[in-house]
Amino acid sequence: METSCEEAVVEVRRLCRVRHNRRTFLTTAEMLEVPHYALKKLANHASRQDVTSGYIVVTVERIRIYMDRISDHFLKVLGVDMTDLFS
Repeated sequence: METSCEEAVVEVRRLCRVRHNRRTFLTTAEMLEVPHYALKKLANHASRQDVTSGYIVVTVERIRIYMDRISDHFLKVLGVDMTDLFS
């Protein structure tokens, strides 16, 4: 059974109130094989002890690919029909 766009929005809002939504987001991203430094950028984390990260340039265009992958996964789990989003 497909979920309507409105129902999906309500469900996403409910999920966002969950205490560990950052953990869920990052665990899902890792499960979808998002690279470590892209994960750190998406979580807005920085580590002063990791000198290598200072040399890596992670642009919005590069992490957009992974954000799309994560968003698509959550929409699929929620049963959202993508055609409803743009009609």
